[in-house]
Amino acid sequence: GGRRGIGMGPGMGGFGGHWRGELTRDSFDEKVRERFARFDTNSDGVIDIAEIEAALAKAAKEHRGFRHRRAERHGADKKGEVGAGRSITKSQFLDDIRHRFALADLDGDGKITDADLPPTMRGRGVLTGERGFGRGGPGHRMIAFLRGAHADKDGAISLDEVIKASGERFDRMDRNSDGTLDRADRDVLVKEMTDYRVKRILHRFGATAEGKITRDQAFKVAGEMFTRFDRNGDGVINRNERPH
Repeated sequence: GGRRGIGMGPGMGGFGGHWRGELTRDSFDEKVRERFARFDTNSDGVIDIAEIEAALAKAAKEHRGFRHRRAERHGADKKGEVGAGRSITKSQFLDDIRHRFALADLDGDGKITDADLPPTMRGRGVLTGERGFGRGGPGHRMIAFLRGAHADKDGAISLDEVIKASGERFDRMDRNSDGTLDRADRDVLVKEMTDYRVKRILHRFGATAEGKITRDQAFKVAGEMFTRFDRNGDGVINRNERPH
């Protein structure tokens, strides 16, 4: 997907890209040159804020295209196009939460407890936050949300707790405070997230006060990352050393 194409997050800092097997320093330097060139669209040897924003926007567009193609393969509608004009009021949002809660409450006792979790998650303090539940596990996003809503941490999550947390979440997303989540709120959130990602990239690569990253600075920071992962100093990042 497009997000991997930019990859300015953890690991090799984005400029190293993604690879299989071993990565030599020469191969890494070549990846850095290629990745820098993708950002440096005017080839002046400097990446500025506008170029970073353009790269992030391109990656987001590619990712949406990937999602559309995947939806088509599964016979679904193009979610991005269908959802572009959608809106939902707070009451509708909370009604949907109540429905989801009822589906998760397998024994119908009005609360989510260990008994409602997959067998492998029971008895581990998953709902109280004592233990993790693994990435990509059954309903892991729902579990993460329930843990956040669980105010008293007594191991039983009530509908009232979930509705309160959901209402607060709706209010945070409703950027123009009109009681409806729509495209306008989404656009504000996307802009805020883009601004944050730009700041992180500038900070990570030691940008100048004018918000620019030179080729030399990018190579310096990326090279330091390579050295950090090459723990035995043999000039190769092997399978055991590669960042996860």
